Amino acid sequence: MNYVDNNIDAECNLYGEAMSQSSGAKRDRWFIGFASWPEKITEEYEAQLTTDGMMKSIEDRLVSYKTDMLDMWRPVGATWGEGQTKIASMLMVSHKALDMVVEVFEKARQQGKVRFLGVSAHNPDVFRRVLNEYPQFSVIIFPYLFLTKEFGGDSLLKLAQEKQVGVIGLKPFGAGTTFGLKPKQIEDVSIPGRSRSSRKC
Repeated sequence: MNYVDNNIDAECNLYGEAMSQSSGAKRDRWFIGFASWPEKITEEYEAQLTTDGMMKSIEDRLVSYKTDMLDMWRPVGATWGEGQTKIASMLMVSHKALDMVVEVFEKARQQGKVRFLGVSAHNPDVFRRVLNEYPQFSVIIFPYLFLTKEFGGDSLLKLAQEKQVGVIGLKPFGAGTTFGLKPKQIEDVSIPGRSRSSRKC
């Protein structure tokens, strides 16, 4: 396993430190991804997005990882958290936001700071829009639950294959549903040594 992907500044710093100090963790042995955070590209947040802010997030992560290039930059779509109030706008990514992302990616790629562009989200329609309209994206990242019949997982994988786009799955245990947990039960589960407010699934 040699893929590192994170969205929390402190953890990026720790990974960068580990890779720079360990003789067995040389940069060329790792594929490094970064999810812009806390910036989100959903409609509810797009008024706060700027190309300068996106570029700065990339440059900051280059420093964190102690490297000159990120293998993948993946702006973040919907994630549940404080401040999100409108279901529809929390879930969808607009053309305006995607256009900004592509603009920043092209600039960063030309400067040698990023190799590939990905996107993560919690809405299958985001990926269908991206795959059908934005050839700049090389990777889509989504919860394993999207592979179910209800979310049209087969058609999404087929579309990704047709577009020659990579697929990375998140939440391999379905946020606990694999073990029979329901949303309320998941919220009530405690993890020793870790507060609920700091957990990330």
